[in-house]
Parts: sequence; C-alpha cells; structure tokens
Amino acid sequence: MASQYANSYTEGLKSLCNKYHHFPSYLLNKEEPPSHRTLNLNELKDIYSLIYPVSTGYKLIRLGERGDGGYLIPNCLEGIEMCFSPGTAEQFQFELDLDRIFNIPSIMCDPSIERPKGLSEKLSFEKLSIGYENKNGMIKLSSWIKKHIEPKENSLMLSLDIEGGEWKVFMEEDHSFLKNFKIMTFELHFLSYLHDRKFVKDYFIPVINNIKSKFDIVHVHPQNGSAYCGMYSEGENDEKYLCDCLEFTCLSKSFRLKEPVPSKLPHPLDHIMNPSYKQHLFL
Repeated sequence: MASQYANSYTEGLKSLCNKYHHFPSYLLNKEEPPSHRTLNLNELKDIYSLIYPVSTGYKLIRLGERGDGGYLIPNCLEGIEMCFSPGTAEQFQFELDLDRIFNIPSIMCDPSIERPKGLSEKLSFEKLSIGYENKNGMIKLSSWIKKHIEPKENSLMLSLDIEGGEWKVFMEEDHSFLKNFKIMTFELHFLSYLHDRKFVKDYFIPVINNIKSKFDIVHVHPQNGSAYCGMYSEGENDEKYLCDCLEFTCLSKSFRLKEPVPSKLPHPLDHIMNPSYKQHLFL
C-alpha cells in the first residue's frame, strides 16, 4: 500500500536517520559502502534465498488494488477476528475486500491523512503513527492493538506499510506478540542496501529471523513503483535490477497443511506496477 508517511524517498530516509536514529548515515547521504562491506552477486543470491517464498498447501487469492495496495494471501482466513492496517493512506480496497468477502473488520491508521471517504461501518480509522516506542508522537504496534482488543493467538491479521519504519517495529516489538497474527502482509523498504554487509548483519538478518521463527513466507512480490538500485547482468541482454521495496505475505507455521516447498514466481495473480522496469534479479 502506498502510504504518505514520507513525501518522497529522501524524506523517508530523513525520517529513519534523523527521527528514529537506527539507520546508518550513509542511507541519508546515499553513499556506497566501502568495498570490504559490499556483497558480491553470489552472496546477494544467498541473502535472497532466505526470503524465497514457500507453499504450505494453500491456494493464494488476491485482495485489494490491482497494483499497489493489493496483496496475495493464503485462502485460510477462518478464525481471524480483525485486521490491523498501519499506513493505509487513502488505499483501503484490501480492507474493503476483507469485509465484503470474509466479514472481517479492519482498524486502519495513518498519521498523514484524515479519515478517508467511502469507509464502511466495519472499517475504523485513526490518525496516528505506529513506531517502536510510546512517545514522540508514536505508539507501539502492540499498544495500539491492545487499545482495541485483547488479542488471542492466531486471531488477527496485520497489513503493515509504514515506509521504512517497519524495520524498527519488527526489531523492537515483543517477539511473542507476533504469535497473535495468523497472516501478515507488509512491505520492507530500503532493500537497495542489501549489498552492504553491515545493513544485512544489523537489520536484515535479525528481522527476517524474527519473522521466520513463527511464520512461513508464502509470497514475495517486487513493489516496482519504488526506487531501484544497481543493475546486474547474468549474461548478454539479460539486465536485471534489485528492487528497493518488497511486499511480503506470511502465514503462521501452526497452519501448515504440508511441509514447505518452494513456490513458483511470479504468481499468476501478481501484477506489475510499472511494466517499463526490467525484471527483478532474484524474484
């Protein structure tokens, strides 16, 4: 989902580096890491292998917009009482579909807009910012949810798009709280820095390990309306790119119907936001 947490890519970097104080300064300056910190092509492929999606026995369905704001999710929504959606901006077709098709209500939030027009009675909206602490104008994800419901294990859905703030949320949130989600959809931003060993070690690996400790990654899709970093070639006339933002769908491991097997990408229900861009390198 396209959120207005940041007005531009640069503003998003400023938000992370200056407000949250958890990303290195070279993100803001758009500097390349020193050569000893730069991953080679094979190492990058190994990193991407950590997030390659798997099938656990469920058919994927598409909810939401055709492009940005749409997600593929496993067709196993039984038992989900509510969806929490930080960073919706004015795109809420995903939540409308949850209500219309599955009778699942949603609570949305975004700090940059007022309540959007056209929301149904089962779609609530709050103007607030999800962060990693309960101060400085932010509220923790768990604190926000507990304001509305006493969560039970595997009873909720999360749809998170907070323009880079997701890194700190996933790193600082109580890991045990994630067990309350049966399905999670979210975007990971600033992945153009996956070629930097320090970024991978300090941020990417901890967040992915945290998520994969409780969830299977069942779908990944390049959000190619965002910025790209470097071009790579695996042969003549075979130029491919690294996407700066990836959309993830995760399902609790408690609901496996079979042992995970690698999925085939792209999925038939995937939609390319910008067909003019080259194919993504690893997905």
